[in-house]
Amino acid sequence: MNDNSTNKSNETNNNTAPGNMKGNWDVLKGKIMQKWGRFSDNDMTYIKGNIEELKGRLENVYGYTKERAVREFEEFKKNLYS
Repeated sequence: MNDNSTNKSNETNNNTAPGNMKGNWDVLKGKIMQKWGRFSDNDMTYIKGNIEELKGRLENVYGYTKERAVREFEEFKKNLYS
């Protein structure tokens, strides 16, 4: 068994787990702040890589409906990797 493949697999799982963006948090935090500049440092502390928390903050801070928050996040995510 190759230890490197096990570690890589675990790393991938941590970074792509549903509801979790923590693996790339430092990079994503900057991109989130560029897109949604009204988030405070306190908002970012609560979000800290949690997708559901981000969507909730979009609803609270920006007044988005739940559906719009989901759409905005999906568009943001799509543009991150294009």
